[in-house]
Amino acid sequence: MTDDADKQEFERTKSEIDEILRRVDSLPVLDSRGVDEILGYNEFGIPQSGDRHSSKTTL
Repeated sequence: MTDDADKQEFERTKSEIDEILRRVDSLPVLDSRGVDEILGYNEFGIPQSGDRHSSKTTL
């Protein structure tokens, strides 16, 4: 590809990504909790005990 073709491809891809981001940004927030709360981490970044996402399973 030539430099012009590369720049055109870059701009086309960037425009497509920008459009996707605009569409995603317009979606409603369905869960306003923070990421740490959703993942179950406490204020120290440690998973809460009894977390349903724990790797330990109880039989």
